[in-house]
Amino acid sequence: MGLQCAKDQSSIELESALSKLEEEAQRKARIFFKSKGYTGRVNTFQLSGDGFQIPEGAFDKKDSLVPVSSDKSRKDEAEWKHRMRNCFEADIQHVRMQDLCHADEQIQLEQIIWGRYSTLYEVYAIFAGRSTFPFIRQMDIYDFFEAADIMEKLSYEDSEGEQPQQQQNVHTEVAGLRQLTLQDIQQLLTQTMAHKVQKQALTQSNTGGLGGNKKDEMSEKRAAVAQKAQEGRPLARPEFLELILRLSICLFGREHGMLDSLKIFVDKVLVVRLLKPPLSPFPKNLMWTSEVNAVFIEHTQTLHAAHERFGRNANSFIQLAQLMKLYDKTFTAKNVCSLFALARQPHVDAWETKGTKGLTFVEFGEALVRFSLVRRNQNEQEHIFKDLQAMAKGGKDEPKALGFHNLISRASMSASPAVHLPDAYSKNVERDNEIMPLSPASNTGKLQTAVGGKFRDQVRKTMGSDTQAVRHRRFATHVSRFLSNLKERMKAPKILGS
Repeated sequence: MGLQCAKDQSSIELESALSKLEEEAQRKARIFFKSKGYTGRVNTFQLSGDGFQIPEGAFDKKDSLVPVSSDKSRKDEAEWKHRMRNCFEADIQHVRMQDLCHADEQIQLEQIIWGRYSTLYEVYAIFAGRSTFPFIRQMDIYDFFEAADIMEKLSYEDSEGEQPQQQQNVHTEVAGLRQLTLQDIQQLLTQTMAHKVQKQALTQSNTGGLGGNKKDEMSEKRAAVAQKAQEGRPLARPEFLELILRLSICLFGREHGMLDSLKIFVDKVLVVRLLKPPLSPFPKNLMWTSEVNAVFIEHTQTLHAAHERFGRNANSFIQLAQLMKLYDKTFTAKNVCSLFALARQPHVDAWETKGTKGLTFVEFGEALVRFSLVRRNQNEQEHIFKDLQAMAKGGKDEPKALGFHNLISRASMSASPAVHLPDAYSKNVERDNEIMPLSPASNTGKLQTAVGGKFRDQVRKTMGSDTQAVRHRRFATHVSRFLSNLKERMKAPKILGS
């Protein structure tokens, strides 16, 4: 028995109902209705919360904030890795491995791809966000080649009629890296998109009857038109992965095998030239901590208001960048759209089903944390991400990350008002400052260096295994400052309009 809609009850169109669901729920609902073949109206019923609202900062100050279980952090990390693994396995099935490597090398190649899949996914998300996520239009894929500095660039003739000269590659990480012409890039795209065209042509030829010559001619014309349309269609995630593999062979295949070519291309070209601050590298393990989760609970009302206002699509997210005064020539609309896409959870069927344009509440929280690390000063931006990498690694790199707290504190204090942190964090931060206080601005020279060195030695000696908790609290304190600053800026338009 099929699905039915009661006419005597309130109902709305199916597409309108699906648009109100979150991305994951909408995805499952679309698959369900598609399997049932139902496209009619659906019944609705109204629920009222009677103006219920979670008061921000409504925890009893006498009681410490209830800590979020560390099991949730491990669960979030495991879920993200599980999503990435599912995406990897789904993408590999659509890549023609037999055309790219020998059968004996396929298992090793898949292992190398999986070891670098998070990097490849970030590169895909950066350029899909600038195009039509989850697809990359072929007119936008040239932005990838230009950013990776592997596309040949020609300077036009000047007013004196001199011959055009090729511009030299400014990157010298890989010696002898060839530059691709537009013909080379178009050929790579055609080879990548050709396998689905061939499958469709075989299907049409097998299903065709024994008609006359006119029918054969018409079918050939339709096949030719369909082939051109398919060759020009946008790239999905599996096709972008296959393009990366073909690029590796094209650039390094003359001197190296497929396995080494992919390693060199990803490690020395993509990572060095594309994954740069403020988009990457982003330490997700600092996001999956009980300290950051507790900060999100403390700022629940601000997060919900910001999500409703700025999380609908990339254009509204650009408005958030303008509100926080981050939108300028160093952090353009392209960067904002890429950050918007990087915050999305990876989905296996993102390129098969019609997804929503907005971010879920969890994804929006990560997008805000990524936003909090953006700085206009490029030197300061570089230092923040270097210190973040050291904080995420811990261990021997811990002394390198001690400057993060000072750097973030100075930037946040100059840009935001006094911040109310949860009581549990206030006590911990006070304890950290007693062990390693911030040097006053007036202290300079050798005295400041000597005092700072003594405190750093004392931290390493006395804290021992507690350094990880200190790193998490510093990062959570920074996130809390940013959310408090966001709360104040979101109030400003209402004050000016009143």
